[in-house]
Amino acid sequence: APMRAVRRWYETIDTAITTLSAGSSGEELVDAADAVAALDGLVVDVGYDPAELRSRLERLSVAVGDRTLEAVDKIGLVPDDRERLDRRVEQLIEQRDLDITVTDSGAIIR
Repeated sequence: APMRAVRRWYETIDTAITTLSAGSSGEELVDAADAVAALDGLVVDVGYDPAELRSRLERLSVAVGDRTLEAVDKIGLVPDDRERLDRRVEQLIEQRDLDITVTDSGAIIR
């Protein structure tokens, strides 16, 4: 979820910049300013600084390989993402839809 949080954070900033540069109406400017004001710092909103995010992305990219986003249901790094991953594994066990493949960089649970 950190990468999604980064995307949402930057999309909020991008929307505000687009609104400012497009000569938008007063109400749109106020909405954009309110959205930016509601943001905390990137590290607070996301939980990681940019260097940590880059490291996580590199590690996750190795695990994912050439799979598309549609082919990946959940991905994470232990111990940081253990709770979220455990919940998904529990759901798969309950659905009796579990297949585990061990790789050089971890495990793929399908």
